[in-house]
Amino acid sequence: MGGICFPNREVNCQRHISQWGWFSVRQVVNGIIPLKVATESVEEQLVLRAMEKYKNTYKAAGALGVSQSTVVRKMQKYG
Repeated sequence: MGGICFPNREVNCQRHISQWGWFSVRQVVNGIIPLKVATESVEEQLVLRAMEKYKNTYKAAGALGVSQSTVVRKMQKYG
């Protein structure tokens, strides 16, 4: 089972695995960066990966659990 790694501890993702079935994340952070920078980096990766897989904003939005307009806005920002 995956978890989100933090220095000296691991957070269990069981709630997310139960909700999504496939969700498992293991992200290692070395050093300290602003939370906004980290969040935007992960968000960008997820949006671009969803668009690559689903090829349209409606399906990507469904997979990401956001509205289609949010995916369009994020693609304008990151794409």
